[in-house]
Amino acid sequence: RHVSYGVEPEHYELVGASLLYTLDKGLGPAWTPEVRDAWRKMYNLVADTMIEAAEATGEHVIIS
Repeated sequence: RHVSYGVEPEHYELVGASLLYTLDKGLGPAWTPEVRDAWRKMYNLVADTMIEAAEATGEHVIIS
């Protein structure tokens, strides 16, 4: 689905960094190294799964 929006594998890194930054600012002192590492691992798992699924389907974006 994200392929149809023009999402490329390199976009996931930017989204992940933005997510972690937002959580850092929003959670304040609750944003501990353990929480950060758990979120990073979770996001990487989801992003890697989505990238692999897009590649496995052979979907490509055609921009006209």
